[in-house]
Amino acid sequence: MVSVRGLTVGGRLCCTPTGNCPVQGGQGVAGVPVSLNCSSPVGSFTAGQGTTSANGTINIFTTVPALLTLLLSSFPSNIIPCVVTVQLPLDSAAICPVLSTANATLASAIRSAGTFLNTTIGLVQNATLTGFVAVSA
Repeated sequence: MVSVRGLTVGGRLCCTPTGNCPVQGGQGVAGVPVSLNCSSPVGSFTAGQGTTSANGTINIFTTVPALLTLLLSSFPSNIIPCVVTVQLPLDSAAICPVLSTANATLASAIRSAGTFLNTTIGLVQNATLTGFVAVSA
């Protein structure tokens, strides 16, 4: 049996009231800290962190053993018990005024987008954001 050895999560943060990008592009928000937070039967933990790129792209890669154990557990294969979060307000109104005034956390569930073989570490679970929603601060 081949075991999952890593998880990569991708998506994008845009300068809109929801943080979600419109179908046709949208202005990405650069330099924003993002976290990958996961839940297990024994508690919650941060499995990875990153910063959005110049065009707002989110790319988090992790090999946290506790998360990999969850991915192999009884969850259906397309369910990953994690969310990507962005803490609001953003530090600078110049970056994105609409996301610099709200006191909330943007959270997006993630869904499986299949697996791929990384020649260095082995099988990697690929996941994407499902869409941000604001949750109370």
